[in-house]
Amino acid sequence: MTEQSSGLKYKKTKDGVVVTGYEGEPETLVIPETIDGAPVKKIGDGAFGNCPSLASITLSQGITTIGKYAFCSCHNLTSIKFSSRLKSIEKEAFFHCSGLSSVELPKGMTKIGDGAFTLCTSLTSISLPDGITRIGNGAFHDCKNLTSVTLPRGISKIEGWTFYDCRNLTSVTFPQGITTIGNKAFYYCERLTSIELPQGIAEIGEGAFSHCLRLTSVTLPEGTTTIGKAAFIRCDSLTSVALPRGVATIGEEAFRDCKSLLSITLPQETTEIGAQAFRDCARLSSVTLPQGITEIKKQTFCDCASCLRHDAAGNNKNWRRSVLALRQPDVVHNAPETCGNRRRRLLRLHKPDLGRDVSGN
Repeated sequence: MTEQSSGLKYKKTKDGVVVTGYEGEPETLVIPETIDGAPVKKIGDGAFGNCPSLASITLSQGITTIGKYAFCSCHNLTSIKFSSRLKSIEKEAFFHCSGLSSVELPKGMTKIGDGAFTLCTSLTSISLPDGITRIGNGAFHDCKNLTSVTLPRGISKIEGWTFYDCRNLTSVTFPQGITTIGNKAFYYCERLTSIELPQGIAEIGEGAFSHCLRLTSVTLPEGTTTIGKAAFIRCDSLTSVALPRGVATIGEEAFRDCKSLLSITLPQETTEIGAQAFRDCARLSSVTLPQGITEIKKQTFCDCASCLRHDAAGNNKNWRRSVLALRQPDVVHNAPETCGNRRRRLLRLHKPDLGRDVSGN
């Protein structure tokens, strides 16, 4: 049953009081430690959602959870003082709080839910304390003015879409212990210029750093095995990539349209390069392929106009003889330098047996 005290709506549970809303249009709220003799433990789901007048709120020290949509679309909210015992901010709790410029989360927090701060377009800084074990999907999606982030020790995965379209983000510090960068986690973070990932990261998800237009360098640690589909597509300023030992799979379109990419060295463990992985890398002039490559898929090097030199690791005499052919396309059956012909030529020159079996574009 919902009750009311000094304008606050609430209900009692066996664990304490859950604040469920407010009667009226408050500008400033201070949540008390107790209501009706019971400790306040939670801000309930949607409690203050769409409250245009709310500008400031102070949470009592006993509150451990902020529920789903609790302050959703409170556009004039500029100040929050969190409880020191806060553990969890649930799904979209501060969704579209467009006036919120800074957030300092307390030590002891463990969870930030999906979309918790999505569309907080004025947010420039956030303090993420060590010990947080999950930052949900799209937690900071479209925080267009967020400039820097230090990720907490304790998380093992950056979920999908976490910093999607944080277009003014210039600095990200990654802790040890992360194993996965989720799909489109840093999509269109156009002001990021460099990324240095820590040891232990095994997988870079689909579109993880796509459209990071100013990204010039990426350091991938040993132990990375998978670079997902379109992981670095349209990283226009990326000039070179040295992939570490262990990368077995490069996904489709992984580096497509990296217009400044000059060279690529693939490690010995790479066995598969996805379709269009380096398509439209117009300045790509040097590719080093490993001996163990088994498949170069369709249009992998399509429209790489400068792609004249391809080297294979080791001392493959067929490959050494191929260098001249690569620079004189007419040696290979007088074939025009189309996408399909380039793929077949690379396979034939590097792996003669494979080359004879490949057909089509």
